Amino acid sequence: TQAPDPPPRLARVTTPRPAEVLAPVAVEVDARQVAGGAVYLRVAMPAKMDALLPRLSAEARLIVEGDAYGFAVPAADGRVADRPLAYVRFPGGQAPDRFTLTWHQPAPAGGVGARQQLEVSGAQAADASQLVEEGFLRAASQWFDRRGARGFMRFEPFYAFAAARLELLGEALRPGGDVGALRQRRRGDIGEAMALYTGWTSIEEALQADRGLRTNPDPDSALTVALADVRGIALPGHPWEALQAKQATAPVTEPLAAFAPADMLYVHFHDLRQLVRLAADADELLTPVARTIEEQSGARHFTARYERQLIVQRSALSQALGHVAVQGVALVASDPFFRDGTDVSVLFHIRSEAALDQALGVYEAAARKRRPDLVESTWDAAGHPVRLLATADGEIHQHRLTLDGVRILSNSAEAVRRIVDAHEGRRPSLEKSGDFRYFRTIYPFGVEAEDGFVFISDAFVQHAISPRTKILQGRRMEARAALQAAGFAALLHGWLQGRRPADTAELLKSGLATAADLKDPWGGAIALDAEEGPASATWGRPARMVPLIELPLEKVSRAEEAAYATFRETYQAYWRGFIDPVGVRIKRDAAGGLALDARILPLIQQSDYNELARLVGDVRMDVQAPREGLAFQFTVAPDSRLRKSVEDLGRELTDRRDIGLGWLGDRVSVGVEDRSSLWDLALAMGEIPAASRPEGIDDRDARKQIFARAPVYVTADIADGLALAAALTAIKAFVASAAPGVVEWKTTEPYREVPIVQVQERFDGDGLSIYYATANRQLIFSLDPGTLHARIDAALDGERGKTTRSPRDAEGQAQAVLTFAPRKGGWLGKTILGMLERGVANANVAASRAYEALAVGRRELPADEDARRAVALAWLGQEPINAHGGAFSIGGDGLVAHSLYGTEVEPKWPELPVAGSPTAAFLDQLEGLQLTIGYEGGEDDRGLHTTVRWQRRP
Repeated sequence: TQAPDPPPRLARVTTPRPAEVLAPVAVEVDARQVAGGAVYLRVAMPAKMDALLPRLSAEARLIVEGDAYGFAVPAADGRVADRPLAYVRFPGGQAPDRFTLTWHQPAPAGGVGARQQLEVSGAQAADASQLVEEGFLRAASQWFDRRGARGFMRFEPFYAFAAARLELLGEALRPGGDVGALRQRRRGDIGEAMALYTGWTSIEEALQADRGLRTNPDPDSALTVALADVRGIALPGHPWEALQAKQATAPVTEPLAAFAPADMLYVHFHDLRQLVRLAADADELLTPVARTIEEQSGARHFTARYERQLIVQRSALSQALGHVAVQGVALVASDPFFRDGTDVSVLFHIRSEAALDQALGVYEAAARKRRPDLVESTWDAAGHPVRLLATADGEIHQHRLTLDGVRILSNSAEAVRRIVDAHEGRRPSLEKSGDFRYFRTIYPFGVEAEDGFVFISDAFVQHAISPRTKILQGRRMEARAALQAAGFAALLHGWLQGRRPADTAELLKSGLATAADLKDPWGGAIALDAEEGPASATWGRPARMVPLIELPLEKVSRAEEAAYATFRETYQAYWRGFIDPVGVRIKRDAAGGLALDARILPLIQQSDYNELARLVGDVRMDVQAPREGLAFQFTVAPDSRLRKSVEDLGRELTDRRDIGLGWLGDRVSVGVEDRSSLWDLALAMGEIPAASRPEGIDDRDARKQIFARAPVYVTADIADGLALAAALTAIKAFVASAAPGVVEWKTTEPYREVPIVQVQERFDGDGLSIYYATANRQLIFSLDPGTLHARIDAALDGERGKTTRSPRDAEGQAQAVLTFAPRKGGWLGKTILGMLERGVANANVAASRAYEALAVGRRELPADEDARRAVALAWLGQEPINAHGGAFSIGGDGLVAHSLYGTEVEPKWPELPVAGSPTAAFLDQLEGLQLTIGYEGGEDDRGLHTTVRWQRRP
């Protein structure tokens, strides 16, 4: 019988560990300074340091207890005699003679946090010193710098700004300080903003550091180069007419394609209800999962932002009237920067104008009630009247036009002009572009064939990588950093003063900001409202930047020209020759599952995609229905370069010609079964965070037993049984000669009359083993007998599907298939959740820091959730959130607490799956996820074909 799946051997430790509380220690102030309306105190290290926490962390949070507000920071790491312990700043020119300072020590990974009260005295009698303020600023700068860091190249922006600004102010006070040299230390680089693979977080941190230091501008920043003189990326167009002529059928396009400019991203649905449902699924399930994987610490809520701008809603009314009012809907945008801010236009193909007006009228009435300052005006687009509904802050910005049976709603006047021009022939439309027509031959429009279609055209990609788009996006990143920095200066005022600045004048008087901080890098004014946060008439707000399509660009700098040249060279090194358009067909089933069918066509002969195609060859396999577990299956053609490379490597390592792959068939599979040992393996490897290491994991034999049960397997089709026997015999002989007596080969009890061979270490106790068997012309390897049995069952009972040699995928065929099908309540899903938990925990730390920056800087946050979100978006540019939900707050001890994860001193470890978590809900609803890849066509029309199928549990 098949080996049963026993319970896991390891348990995740989630019991909260209370902080260690040490006895209070008396400490004294040994120096004080009154400067700028504040009192600065230096707290000395006590003579008997053993009473202090054994490991004083420079990133610990120090809270001044009592009625008088004070901000305290550690002086440095560790307990060192003759060195200060801490610095404290009291605003208002007065400091209590005695006060209590609580030292909150964060819990290290797998350890225990600690807290200790320091009874401070002697503030009034301490000697005056002119070095205390400078010492405080230096220590505070280092504290913000360390507290804001989170892993490699990741930093919370407010902390980067605060660290740099306090360093600058401290350098100005330091005897012999050189502010000029500090301002030369520029970290931001517009080239990084244009780079293909640079993360936004690292750029944002560098730009905030530059704003904090008030670094000098790049000497090559003068706008002296005409945009037209910046050489773009010249890639030839595809021979679409010739490719189209080879097709047996003509393209079938939808009416709205005639309105879409050829250089815009295009999303089309023939039924508005399906678009609304897909968007709801994305918000509910897919977005939280993506946020978890990316370790995002906050949300910009950009979907809701565009809905407010356009005065549309995904509501019951949309569901009820959508299919009655319209017979098709399309979304178009000129660039992919949705998070920052882009132009979004919605095209409704009208079925019933009365029904559409009724629905839009309801949304408009609600918007007018919410925003009485809404202003209506009209303007002309090529002879067509356009109505504009807008608020001064840009929250609502709807251009509305009806054109030849199509209602257009857009947040951009320039986008409206381009849509009108495309429809009237003054600008290329998708309907007439060669790449779109070619794709609509492969994916002909039809209400039965698809629910939606996404198209990324040649022209859209060319526009997205053009000098105008890349340089403007780089500038907008700098502008957003400038806007945020102005707001961060106000938040830093709250940290130091214990209250918000009354107005901009008070902020400037404090020295935390200057007039230069209220200008963008090109001299444009930044308005700083005490409630609404920073804003720019040119660039917008941190959470809602002006679309690039609306920004003028005529002159660029030498630095921008050089940065684009670097980007151009990098891009052309990766994508040589043509730009490859992408088309994706979307189909939704009755259970709410999704099927995506995508092609990148065509791939040119010199591209990296074709290198991969030649590597695997042209063998294709039938795609089977997902079965429980995680598996990657791929084909290996007899003449593929992959097969030859592996065979050559094996012969080189063993120096034996009889060890080869002549026996190998056309298909190989690697995977893991849904078994409890997977959970043990992840815990043993430290991939699942916990309050402490699992009990018994430090025992060597216990670890070996866990690895011996790993439910991993490899299967390969057998083309020649005799060749396999010869290869296995040669491998056995090689091992015996290379390491005699180390490995034992033996036959174990068969399963379903299939002989099983065990290859085992010869050490004391149970050594690691590899088991293999052949069943139904498949060679199966595994470390775990139960996993091997499951794969034998699959080989004997399951349908293998045929393999064929063909230059093109037939229906239901592919060259590689990745399948993820967790059993409901099984160990695979729980292990995946556990492994994702590290990212969730890391992001939670970052979100806690962002919430701390806001809550301490603003002093009071609204109790209402929507109002609190608006404050976060205004001052941080995002709302700090946790992927599992829950809420942040400031506890009675002054520390940020999360309802699920506790505080940095007393962290919590929620049980998995977390109740109510969107990520857990995604896995709970997932019946199976399958990704297929195949290369198809000849050398002149080869394409990449991929499908994604998400099956949802009923």
